[in-house]
Amino acid sequence: MMFLLLIIVIVLSFSLPLVHSQCNKSPVIFNFGDSNSDTGGFAVGLGYNFGPPYGRKYFHQPTGRLCDGRLIIDFLCESLHTAYLTPYFESVRPNFTNGANFAISGSSALPGLIPFSLNVQVLQFLRFRARSLELL
Repeated sequence: MMFLLLIIVIVLSFSLPLVHSQCNKSPVIFNFGDSNSDTGGFAVGLGYNFGPPYGRKYFHQPTGRLCDGRLIIDFLCESLHTAYLTPYFESVRPNFTNGANFAISGSSALPGLIPFSLNVQVLQFLRFRARSLELL
């Protein structure tokens, strides 16, 4: 029975026309996570200054990231034709027009002794959203 249902779903998915969006607005991305998607929040949040070799492969200068190139979130932004996400803690020329990155290296999903665990990132997002709505 499940096999028959799977066949029906596959046949219907190929027979339906592709849907194209008429939306002309740029997407807004909010990212939560750890070092896999930290675009500089760890360095900014704790006041660290990471020099070379960080950033040398793609950006050709230090970026505050704990890697020397782009991250998966960067490729996602490129595929959506938006700018790279600015870390939430960035206070010098922040650009939050396409979203914000709340990811911090070393964070965890469970609350504990980690200062930037997922629950803290969610609280930061809620504060960011509330403050953004005040500006409208």
